[in-house]
Amino acid sequence: MPYTDPEKAREHAREYRRRWKLENPEKYAEQYARQREKRKTDEFREKRRATRDLEKSRAECRAYYQRNIEAMRQRGKEYNAKNSEKLKETRRTEYERKGKQRGLDGIKYLSDNYIRGLLAGHTNLKQGDIPQEMVDVKRLQIEIRREYLAAMPKKVRQKMYKETTRRRSGSQPKPPAMTEEQRKERQRETARVRYDPVQAAAKRKAALDKETPEQKEIRLARQRAYGAKYKEATNAKRRNRTPEERAHVNALARAAVSRKKLKQLGEPS
Repeated sequence: MPYTDPEKAREHAREYRRRWKLENPEKYAEQYARQREKRKTDEFREKRRATRDLEKSRAECRAYYQRNIEAMRQRGKEYNAKNSEKLKETRRTEYERKGKQRGLDGIKYLSDNYIRGLLAGHTNLKQGDIPQEMVDVKRLQIEIRREYLAAMPKKVRQKMYKETTRRRSGSQPKPPAMTEEQRKERQRETARVRYDPVQAAAKRKAALDKETPEQKEIRLARQRAYGAKYKEATNAKRRNRTPEERAHVNALARAAVSRKKLKQLGEPS
């Protein structure tokens, strides 16, 4: 149990050290010798650091290297041969670190490779298929969005991020991880089957044509109930908006109107 009185704690520590010295004289002698050597080495280095001439020391190091260049190279080769696995691990770690840093720099400075990866993601295109003009347009779009988010109030930005994350994650439980064979099979199926909007519209029309009057009435009633519920929730959310949220919604509306006008004039938005 620790002492509440500092003086008693110090007295207990002194008594413990005294008894340990008497019970372990050999260990104490070794410890004292190591501490004495370390103290002498530290004093010598400090004295040398305070009195040495940097230019003279550098000249001496260069001269020593020129005199013993072959021996130093040989020692380097021997060290590399003995520690090949350690050097491989070090190089691999450094390569991964630099690769990660390049990726972060690409996100920060919007490099061409990062933009091409965004445009080619989840498609059959390669990064080399993306023209430079499209890369420049996408970079400008991301810069405008970043400036817009930076000027937004912090609370509104945090709320938008939470809503986006919740929509992406959803409320469904996370599916189990796929094996390598399942992942390759899914990639092959995805490559074979592509979404065709015309075919999807035809399927929806065929399904509606097969409906009976009772099924159609049930579907329309569900749509009306969902529309009324959605409208009520939207109105409640609109009434409970803060001034910052109202300003954000108004800014989005003005931006949408500006894009619509530019599109009518035939200019790029």
